[in-house]
Amino acid sequence: STGLLAASHRCLSGLRGGCLSAALIFAVSASAGDGLESAAAAGEKKNYGRVIAQCNEFLATSPDGERSASARLLLGKALYYRNLAEPALSNFRSALANSTNAITLSDALRWIGDTSYFLKRYDSAISAYEDLIHRFPESPSAALAHFQIGMALADQRRYSEALERFNAMITKFPNDKFSTQARYQITRIGRLARQTPATNRGGK
Repeated sequence: STGLLAASHRCLSGLRGGCLSAALIFAVSASAGDGLESAAAAGEKKNYGRVIAQCNEFLATSPDGERSASARLLLGKALYYRNLAEPALSNFRSALANSTNAITLSDALRWIGDTSYFLKRYDSAISAYEDLIHRFPESPSAALAHFQIGMALADQRRYSEALERFNAMITKFPNDKFSTQARYQITRIGRLARQTPATNRGGK
């Protein structure tokens, strides 16, 4: 499964970079305030050090509430792109705990899933993605969440479950870009499953 794991990490890397613009990744609502808008602008320019400094300065005076959740989300993304996954995950969880805004909550769950996946904590990643799908089924990240659940299952050699997830995703999102990737993974997993002992195909 080494090849599949490498492919899934390349896919996630693509989601972090090429598939989403920096403007979308670091977007915040207009109500977040000038301080966070400045931090978001720095993120769009990939100036992650400035994002981290400005968000920490903001949180020193506004540690709680909806605006702090936005700051934690921005800070987590900047830390993630600095390859500081553990503190990034902590900030994403803090954003989740401090927000009631659907956009912030769904974004936090998506990034908790992505970061857990990056850390190879596949069950935690699946849990976050499932939570996103359950609570925010119309989220723009819903198709991504379905896809990443399939990848996390496959990385654990739970091939039959991964195939089931990918096929269900294609049915639900037939025209989504991730369905194209899911079709490729179905073919790839089929090859790997034939090379794997039967005892490893359906369980952990």
